[in-house]
Amino acid sequence: NRDVATNSFPDASANLVVIANAPIPLIFDAGTSAITNQSAGAWRYFQVTVPVGVLGWDVRLTNVTGPMPQMVVRRDQLPAGWSTTVDWILGGLNDPPSGSPLWTTGYQWAAGSGSEADWTAWTNNPGPPTSTAPPRLLMAMGRPLEPGTYYVGVYNSSATTATSYNIGSRGIGSGQTYPINDMAYAGGTASITNLAPREAKYFKVSIPANTPSWEVTLSPSAGEMRLALRRGTLPDFDANEGGNTGSASGSLQTEMQKSGPERYIMLPQNGQDFITVGDYYLAAISEGTNPSGSTIGTGTSSGTLTSHGTLAITDLGLTNAAGITQAITLAGGQNKAYQFTVPAGTASLEVRLDSRVGNPWMSLVVGSRLPSPPYNFAVGNGRSYGFEGGSGGADQSTIQTIANPAPGTYSLLMRANRDVATNSFPDASANLVVRTKPNTPLNFSASQNSNGGTHTDTRQMIDGEYTIYQVSAPPSLDGQPVTGWVIKTDVLQGAVSLEVYKNFADPTSGASITGGFAVIVPPLLTFGETWYVRVKATGLTHYTLTSRPVTLERPVWQMPVTFNQTFGDSGNDSGGNPLPGDRGTDLGQGEWHFYAVDVPDGNVGLLRTELQAISGNPDLYIREDGVPTTNHDSYGSANGGSNLYDRQLIATATEYGNWVPLDGRTQRQLTPGRWYLGVKAAGNSNVRYRLSTSTGQVTDLALNSGSLPNQTLADNDWRYYRFTVPADAPVNWALTFSQQVGDVVMWLRDSVPPGQNIGNNASSHVESWSSDSKNQGPYSNVGHDAAGPYTFTTPPLRPGQTYFAGFRSNNSATFSV
Repeated sequence: NRDVATNSFPDASANLVVIANAPIPLIFDAGTSAITNQSAGAWRYFQVTVPVGVLGWDVRLTNVTGPMPQMVVRRDQLPAGWSTTVDWILGGLNDPPSGSPLWTTGYQWAAGSGSEADWTAWTNNPGPPTSTAPPRLLMAMGRPLEPGTYYVGVYNSSATTATSYNIGSRGIGSGQTYPINDMAYAGGTASITNLAPREAKYFKVSIPANTPSWEVTLSPSAGEMRLALRRGTLPDFDANEGGNTGSASGSLQTEMQKSGPERYIMLPQNGQDFITVGDYYLAAISEGTNPSGSTIGTGTSSGTLTSHGTLAITDLGLTNAAGITQAITLAGGQNKAYQFTVPAGTASLEVRLDSRVGNPWMSLVVGSRLPSPPYNFAVGNGRSYGFEGGSGGADQSTIQTIANPAPGTYSLLMRANRDVATNSFPDASANLVVRTKPNTPLNFSASQNSNGGTHTDTRQMIDGEYTIYQVSAPPSLDGQPVTGWVIKTDVLQGAVSLEVYKNFADPTSGASITGGFAVIVPPLLTFGETWYVRVKATGLTHYTLTSRPVTLERPVWQMPVTFNQTFGDSGNDSGGNPLPGDRGTDLGQGEWHFYAVDVPDGNVGLLRTELQAISGNPDLYIREDGVPTTNHDSYGSANGGSNLYDRQLIATATEYGNWVPLDGRTQRQLTPGRWYLGVKAAGNSNVRYRLSTSTGQVTDLALNSGSLPNQTLADNDWRYYRFTVPADAPVNWALTFSQQVGDVVMWLRDSVPPGQNIGNNASSHVESWSSDSKNQGPYSNVGHDAAGPYTFTTPPLRPGQTYFAGFRSNNSATFSV
């Protein structure tokens, strides 16, 4: 053939050798064969007959010198390639071929090597020098092994170098190299001595009917060991920490591996009372002494395997307000079970862990079925679930509180869990405290304190603890209607979060509050009903909670019916006297102040607000039909309801609002009634502000030859100019403006001024209905951002019609019109 280097076709010669490669018979149990100098790229085949009555087959390569070969096992036929049959993998099984109940003729299973060579996941054997663990397969009868003829193919994938190795076949079962040892379900124990690394001892435990749980331990006395378990047949190398022996299909196996003793409990599957009846097979596996990095340990391992039977449950009795305290000690990874009874009429149930040492966690569930044990996952060596099954249950490291608990039996599991920092399972201890807690009554307002109660409460709580307050929301106080509810928490230490709700059984049905100041308003807030405030502590927490109604900072401001009138100013006190200094008002971080404006019928259709940010970041929210809030929507917290504010100013500096009717075709004025204005201290600091209200800045100009030079506007503010068309409307009307500093945009609207609708960004002005400046219909609104002139012909100018030109600045500007 062609020589690539020279791109020529030189003469060639070779010795062609044809070798008959008949399969070598290999005895099923204890059969061995030594192969030397298997050529590069060559196969060797071995024939093994798996007899009836065995429980498993272990075939492996050892003493490899030279390149690491590949190994594959095929039923009834010589292997074709060195990979697992694709159809087997794609057959919809959870763990093929380990999860398959049969081995079809012609299907083949490739052995792993290195980290996939066996259960242990240790890649290398110890040296010197270290070497990669050679290929090995362990096949369990019925998953998928069946009696019959199998061919083992060993392939030297090296292109240049021969390899040598020993192959060995070992049976598992009665009379085989690896026998199965029967062990009693309750109290069965076995001593395991001098077990070589990667080797296993096998045991069978029969689980009787009506068994509620099963606890197993493997305690090494020398070296490290791991535990694998499978229902119905032997565990194989596909066993993993997340396996499930209780499932209806799949590999039906699991594995435990961590430093020190292995601890395992099996609980019924979710919703079941008993674990699955049947034979369970366990493998106690040696990892040698001091396995480290990627290398298995040296020497042998010894230990004791114990089947403890049913997990013991300690009955703590009937809960009460004084509390039940149970001292608990746990070995690393150990689970202990407890039950208690909650009486009818209990307001809330608290289960907590005091004086914690190590990493004790708990799971709690209603009913007599035990919950899934609490756990946290790890990665790599040291990861161990150590359990399976259980009927739900929330994981919690410190405390759980249940509002309005159902009466009856509660079940709890304690576990000495993994320490994330060290990836180990230290011993643990704690005092388990179970107690009933009454709701704490709280007056809605200080004006109600004459009844002997209080509207405020101060207390300390540990991390994760809840206190539930019970409050009755009255429709009126002191002869005045209640418009909203303020809940304030002053935190001296730690942090708090709140849920405010009236469905006692469902705290998430109301509003969730993360800050220390909450404003709850209708329609979520309903009156004449009992409400609940659930306070949760983060860290060791010391706080004061106060309830009060929404109040106004000033008497209601009355809006005039003419332009250019300032009628409200927080820089004046309630009597109308100017405040000293900068005339500002202080507001704590996250808190609100409220003001109200009575908008009269026949108003001019313009409400101007100016919110001066003297320091910090005050924001303004306006609502036409009630007190505004951002703490919840109309349904609660993030429940898909509508916002409880109509307009907002949320920039970070002084903010100007010029609020006008949203629809000039149908609205000739702002909606009459009481409007509420809320100032909120946004950002991460306290604020100081001054809020004023007026009916805008409107200047009348003659339709013909009217002009004004050097008009100034602050950033995002508006200025208005009004024109009235005489009875003899002109044919043409030209409107021109020029910009000396900054940038302004002109908007023209008839009947009422243009302006802002919902906010203070550039796109929140009242939109136009037409962009054609020469064809304006009635009630039109047109925006222009160049200086003009803009010429309007008759029509649309109508005799007696008033037009408003509104100028909005994109930044501080000076202009002429």
